[in-house]
Amino acid sequence: MPIRAYCTICSDFFDHCKDVAAIHCGHTFHYECLLQWFQTAPTKTCPQCRKQVSTRHIISKLFFDVGVEEESTADPESLQNELDRMKALLSCKERDWRDKQKVMDSLKDTVDKQRRDLDSTRKEILEKEMLCAALRKQMTYLETQQDEVQTVKEEVRRLKVKMKTFESLDVLLQGQRAEVESMITDMGVSSAAVEQLSIYCISLKK
Repeated sequence: MPIRAYCTICSDFFDHCKDVAAIHCGHTFHYECLLQWFQTAPTKTCPQCRKQVSTRHIISKLFFDVGVEEESTADPESLQNELDRMKALLSCKERDWRDKQKVMDSLKDTVDKQRRDLDSTRKEILEKEMLCAALRKQMTYLETQQDEVQTVKEEVRRLKVKMKTFESLDVLLQGQRAEVESMITDMGVSSAAVEQLSIYCISLKK
């Protein structure tokens, strides 16, 4: 609401009924009030700021473009259109929010699923690492066993050779001539057979 000016001499508001005058200090009064002031005051000073003035400095009439402020009344149809527009905008915002909420829920579900998958993968890796460690221990044990078996096999082979030698010696010592000749014939005439026969002879000397 605009502020209405008033005359500080009579304290009445300025209107179209009375002329408004001004002096060179800038203050405004009713023209008649200002003349009466100058006629009765002991010194010609501004009634408001007390600055020295003269009647020839009076601007006797000021014109104000004072209009009656009309209260604007809103058009009901315009208000209804604006209300519908705001409702549509609100509905669009709510739909957009729901869509974003769905996306966020979907992303949350995806993150939860990936977290579960990650935990499951970590557990599986741990189990496989434990299994690998157990298999490495078992492999080490089997390699040790294999070495022992190989040693035993070698010992068995050596014992078999020794037992065969003993059997041949027993044939040489206890067998009949035919058995001895048959054994020698079976041995053949190769260098290995000759060597084996030499071993028998040396063993018999012992």
